[in-house]
Amino acid sequence: RLATREPHIRQTTLEEGNAWIDLAAELQVPVVRFFAARNPPEMDLESSIQVVGEMLALLSERARESRIKIGVETHDEFASSRSVARALAFAPSDVAGAVWDMWHTTRIGESPAECMQQLGDRLINVHLKDARRTADGWQLVLLGEGDVPVEEGLRSLNAMGYDGYISVEWEKKWHPEIAEPEIAFPQYMRVLRTYLERGVAE
Repeated sequence: RLATREPHIRQTTLEEGNAWIDLAAELQVPVVRFFAARNPPEMDLESSIQVVGEMLALLSERARESRIKIGVETHDEFASSRSVARALAFAPSDVAGAVWDMWHTTRIGESPAECMQQLGDRLINVHLKDARRTADGWQLVLLGEGDVPVEEGLRSLNAMGYDGYISVEWEKKWHPEIAEPEIAFPQYMRVLRTYLERGVAE
């Protein structure tokens, strides 16, 4: 986990993170995603933001040598694009950036415009999935059937000039009740093509 002040955990995280970066370089994978992880009980969010940023700065050294980019995802306690942006302020390297998961920022009430304002040119990867609000939380659904403003998000990315990867996610392993990937992925591709045809993205 990135959010810790424990010296032995920080060292282990750095060693494991560097190993993942080395593997990415060997496999020619351009981006390695990191979770900030949940806040340890002894740390508040403010402290976690600084510690995560410091860890990203350390990992950036190996990433630069390997010509790999590293990103922290808008997820868990760091679902807010503002929290991610503040952590990245401690890691000014151009190889460290943000992985924007549209669903998680939507869950906490952030709009695509707000996310673009916070993350801007630090954005290096995008995770895309749709979900519908329910009485007891959220349900992952096929693209266009939920409440995640995917089309608005793609328009914001296009307006900003984003030219990185957009990764479609389908979390069947953790949500066994949702449609099979053989159904979901082709459907997502069909809908995304209609967005392209309408000029939502390039």
